[in-house]
Amino acid sequence: MSVGINSVLMRGRQYEYRNTNTPDRGKSLFERVGRADSCQTEKRVENGRLSAYDAYSCMKASIRGGAVSESLGAQACTELEKVENEKYAVSVYNKDGIKNHWSIYDKTSDKYYRFDPQNTTVQIDSETGKRYLVQEDRLGGLMNACGMDAFLENTLKEFMGVDEIKGSCINERFDITINQYTGIASIRKKGAEGNGACMLVDGEEQTRKLEELANIYMEKYPSLVTSREMAMTYAELEIAGYAFRDENGILTIGIGGMGYMNEKEPDKGWGILYSGFDSSIYSKIVGAFSEGAITQGQVGIIEKWEEWLEKKGVEFKASTIKWDMEKALEKKADMYHTSVRPGDFMCFKEN
Repeated sequence: MSVGINSVLMRGRQYEYRNTNTPDRGKSLFERVGRADSCQTEKRVENGRLSAYDAYSCMKASIRGGAVSESLGAQACTELEKVENEKYAVSVYNKDGIKNHWSIYDKTSDKYYRFDPQNTTVQIDSETGKRYLVQEDRLGGLMNACGMDAFLENTLKEFMGVDEIKGSCINERFDITINQYTGIASIRKKGAEGNGACMLVDGEEQTRKLEELANIYMEKYPSLVTSREMAMTYAELEIAGYAFRDENGILTIGIGGMGYMNEKEPDKGWGILYSGFDSSIYSKIVGAFSEGAITQGQVGIIEKWEEWLEKKGVEFKASTIKWDMEKALEKKADMYHTSVRPGDFMCFKEN
């Protein structure tokens, strides 16, 4: 079982679902509509507003109600009782104000994976045959994921009282990327790549490489990375595709903004703010690397980024600011989502 990183900000916390029958249902929807997911990104508009197509998709997802047809909860057909063997323990989780979630305890890694079975499905990679448990929120946004080996699948079958667990092709709605340095896989929702990713750390070797990457941040950027927690955060962001580094500093890309912190010359740090309602902006920014418009030596040059964003028709505002990572980490106590969401780190303070 490859264990998903529960949160860069706060490991182990569970997502707090809103009651869809409350009077604030519409308000909640439009508070989240900026993170609407769509595989058809060409139907998004470029001026920061949400397109009618995305608004419809978001509303359609929010009113689906009940369990997803292929969710684990919908497929279970027996009274649920704890199942335990030499590798896993699966049980119903009703603690800390959370009801009717399921808990998987991986004895090998000594980690728990807890989720709402009504919004969790089995997703199968058509290229590798690997199977994953993927949890989405009520708007279809990616929340968490973990790998599912044959032993865990059989354990879940026994727990659910079924002979087969139905699944769907993960490649239709999600992208899986492999970080070259660590070999760690990340899962993103297609059309919403900038809205967050789930990392899947598989085994001791990948755990060691993750720690090694965190050490690089602490050693190369001592004035920027002042704690082990901060170093791990940057390592996880890099693996998920939201942090890039060069000899002088660190570039981070998130929902609604990007920023560069300069280790050698702090006064040369900068930030660029753009719309947080258009998830396609992330893909455009990352495209600057793949297309060669921004080279390794130009990562921290704001003029190059301004030129690129103007070329792509992205409205933005640039300023000389310092990224307040310590403040971002303080926000973790108020976060409920469980995937790597880069927008949570867009905390700035004026120089």
